[in-house]
Amino acid sequence: NPSAENLYGHTAEEVLGHDGIEVLVDPSEFDLASDIFNRVKMGESWTGQFPVKNKMGDKFVVVATNTPFYDDDGSLIGVICVSSDSRPFLENIVPFSVGKKEEKDSGVNFPRIAITNKLGLDPQQPLQNALASKISNLVCFKGE
Repeated sequence: NPSAENLYGHTAEEVLGHDGIEVLVDPSEFDLASDIFNRVKMGESWTGQFPVKNKMGDKFVVVATNTPFYDDDGSLIGVICVSSDSRPFLENIVPFSVGKKEEKDSGVNFPRIAITNKLGLDPQQPLQNALASKISNLVCFKGE
């Protein structure tokens, strides 16, 4: 999908028929990736950070969720992985701005303009839409 191409640099044609672990994971992480994949195939879900590589060989960390994918009969037919590049979250840390003590809110104030400017978001879009468009998601399907 376009988000996967943007995140990893591979087109669907380039990866179709290839093992996703071999395409996206550095050989030093194969055992860990295989262990996660095997546990998900056994019915567990897994969420966490994982090191990957893109088409150019650049390594980075994604936040990923892997879940088993079942057909209508309850048979496992694959694994779904949704991942997002963690770099925008690490590079664009927004400092806390504490409100006045007499205010009766959480004591933390995030002015919208400061957030949109710091993260490079479009201030004309609703904040939720702007954030969603900033996050690159990938949905992988790996059948048995």
